[in-house]
Amino acid sequence: MEKLFNSIDSSQLWEQRKSEIEARVNELLNNYPNYDSLVPLIKEISQEALWNTYSPEKKQDIINSEEKIKQHSVFLNTLPEFRYALETIHRSTKYNEDATNELLSHENAHMNVAEIEGLKGIGYSITPYKRPSGFKGYWAMAWVEKPPSDWTEEKIKDVYTKINEAPIIYDESGKLSQFDKNAIEKLN
Repeated sequence: MEKLFNSIDSSQLWEQRKSEIEARVNELLNNYPNYDSLVPLIKEISQEALWNTYSPEKKQDIINSEEKIKQHSVFLNTLPEFRYALETIHRSTKYNEDATNELLSHENAHMNVAEIEGLKGIGYSITPYKRPSGFKGYWAMAWVEKPPSDWTEEKIKDVYTKINEAPIIYDESGKLSQFDKNAIEKLN
């Protein structure tokens, strides 16, 4: 049978993407942003659940915070990319394979529930930080599209509460992160 398309072998594409991820992760690990400068941005984007109720100015503030966070993050489109980025980080930190698997399970629970509830998953991000004490860590997040404009505030609160509570049901650890707890508190 004649080959219909000239294409690059998928394994070559994956190797290329892994190189891109590794380069971005290493760039971020060599230039850890200060934790205190990132906290207000994380808090700002955690408010996006009530997107439809905000003024255009508030929406722009959230968009600006998202863009600033992305400057300090590696953005991953798929779960395998997310895994590879975590493994790359964990090779140079105190974390181990269990930490990688726990975080994958946790963030994937959020993503799965978002998609079940009607929000399209966009991808995952990892944002390294350095605390004033010298401790180095990172935030990992699942990103989903903004709620449709026809959703009521009640529906949005319900859906985002389910998304934030997803690890209790779908993650083996059954644990919520502090970020999840704060988001749920703001929704209720």
